[in-house]
Parts: sequence; C-alpha cells; structure tokens
Amino acid sequence: MSMSSSSEEATEMPSAEDLREAYEQLRRLEDQEKALAEQLRAVKAEKSTLKINFIRFMEMTETAKLQIRGSPNALELVESKRSETLTREAIKKRILDFFKEAAFGETYRSASPREQCEMLLTFIFENRQVFASKRLKLVTDKRHRKLQEEIERSIPTTSSLASAGAGGGSNSPRNSTSGKKTIVRRK
Repeated sequence: MSMSSSSEEATEMPSAEDLREAYEQLRRLEDQEKALAEQLRAVKAEKSTLKINFIRFMEMTETAKLQIRGSPNALELVESKRSETLTREAIKKRILDFFKEAAFGETYRSASPREQCEMLLTFIFENRQVFASKRLKLVTDKRHRKLQEEIERSIPTTSSLASAGAGGGSNSPRNSTSGKKTIVRRK
C-alpha cells in the first residue's frame, strides 16, 4: 500500500538541528524558571520577616491598627481562632480522655444511653484544641476611599462634555458613547 503525499507531509520528522534548538530553548526556559523560583522564595522570605516584625511591634505596643503617615492604607492585626479538626484519631483521643475523667463517674453511670451519648458528644466538641493565629491585613481608610469616589464622580464624562461643548449636533460622533462612560482626568 502506498501512502498519499499529504499524509507524508503531515508526519514529517523535524530535523536534528530543529530538535537541538528546541532542546536548548527548553533548557534555557527551565534555567530561567529555576532562577525566578529562587527570586520568589527570597521575596517571600523577606515579606515574611517584615510581617513578623510588624506583628511583634503591634503586639508590644498593643496596637490593633497601624496607620502609616502619608498612606491611605493601614495595617490591621487580625487574630483568628480555629478548633482542631475532628479526625478519627482526634475523636479516639477525646473518647479516651472522656472515660479517664473521674468527673463523669456516677453521673455517667446513672444516665440513660441517650444522655450518655450526649455527654460524650458534648465532651468531644467542648474539649477540642483551639489554635490561634495572627496575620496582617492591609485595609484602606474609609475616608480616603470616599474621597476617591467623590473625585471620580465630579470628573465629567466625555458624553457630558460633548453635550455641553460647542458644535456637533445629536449625530456628532462625540455624543456616541455606546452605553459606556469614559472618564476624562484633568492634570
């Protein structure tokens, strides 16, 4: 069986030179990717150090929100708490703790099975470990945000400029905004 010339063209093998160039390009890209990953790690480490320093400072001064002079933004120290995940091992540990506690002695034995179950569940959920973490949150000052919105509202759009401007009737291309507002900023 003979193959048609179009299928031969479609399965044409790249030349050795093309493969070598593609391989070199692939190596360059991988090297570039490694260098960028190292730079990213360095930037993240520096960022983490700065955040830790800010958190320590804010804890020492008992400051919840730190406003930097001349900046519309502030750093806010946010503390979050989360309870231990109820994994099979965590539940098993809490059940063992429950039965080791002497506080449930006679009260537990005299309770009905339903009450015993409720006591056990209450103990498991109320005695989970709680993990607290602190993080920095960048917040924009509300006064600054309102001021920005007022400035943007007071700047005329091209459609209001065109309708108030000289010349050009209703068919003027200046009046055609096709439903979009264009903000013209003055310097």
